Amino acid sequence: MKHIKLKMFGKHSVSALFFWLSIVCFLLSVIFFVGTFFSDLLKAFTALNSISKISFFFIPKIVFFYMLILIFRAFKTEKIFTKRTVIYLYLFAGINFLMVLVILLSLKFEGYWAQDIVPIFPLIVLGVFGLFIAAIFKQGFQIQKDNELTI
Repeated sequence: MKHIKLKMFGKHSVSALFFWLSIVCFLLSVIFFVGTFFSDLLKAFTALNSISKISFFFIPKIVFFYMLILIFRAFKTEKIFTKRTVIYLYLFAGINFLMVLVILLSLKFEGYWAQDIVPIFPLIVLGVFGLFIAAIFKQGFQIQKDNELTI
């Protein structure tokens, strides 16, 4: 029986699989947002609140999946320690923290229950994790750049 070695980075890798999964999630989010937005847009003339709920819920998710697409696209290339990858990782962390802020602001204006705060914790963890990974990739990029100068 032949052993299959699964790579984490590169053309045929786990990163490539997650790149395509992120595209599917992004497209489904956009399709669902557009369908929900335009159906509720007709009702919105009587209730402006529904548009703000849809926008605050779907737009950050669409941006989140788009950032995942950019990150996994960078990971599926052969050279992963690039300045662009570091920027994408920092943006990903920032977007997660921004989504926490948006959720807190929307809960402040609408009133909230204890269970409404629960989605904040995974976003904080993803943001902190993104910062750690960005710092690691920044160091890797610097080491790679230094090695290219010495060769």
